[in-house]
Amino acid sequence: MLSKAIAFSLLYVASAIALDPLVINTPAEVQQCVPTLITWSGGRPSYQLLMSAPVSCSVLSGGHLIRLFLDLDETQFTWQPDIPAGTEVALQIVDSIGETAQTAPFVIQEGSRVEGIPLLQQPIARLGASHMNGTHTGKPDN
Repeated sequence: MLSKAIAFSLLYVASAIALDPLVINTPAEVQQCVPTLITWSGGRPSYQLLMSAPVSCSVLSGGHLIRLFLDLDETQFTWQPDIPAGTEVALQIVDSIGETAQTAPFVIQEGSRVEGIPLLQQPIARLGASHMNGTHTGKPDN
């Protein structure tokens, strides 16, 4: 009986050691408000996805946390970036046993849509000329 328990324990330890290393892929191009697929492999579910800036300090070592997505069971996540264009970002993934991986830094690019951006972060030019000169009449800009 004791030998079976030892064998099971060794098998469990061996399977934990044999896990594929956790790796997160750096997205090729991330545009503001354009859905972006983020993928990773390895590790053990569930995962936490962290977005940090500036990338000179990772979130895990005291960097600035931008977004946090918890309890992800898949190895992919579709994100609609709501961070201003020009912001440098790094992604980190943490698995259920504490293993971590980080992407290379990347910069959020200007997207073709602004629906995903809070109004206060939208460029003033998109509001229309009448909003900028204080003569807005309540009618839509043409």
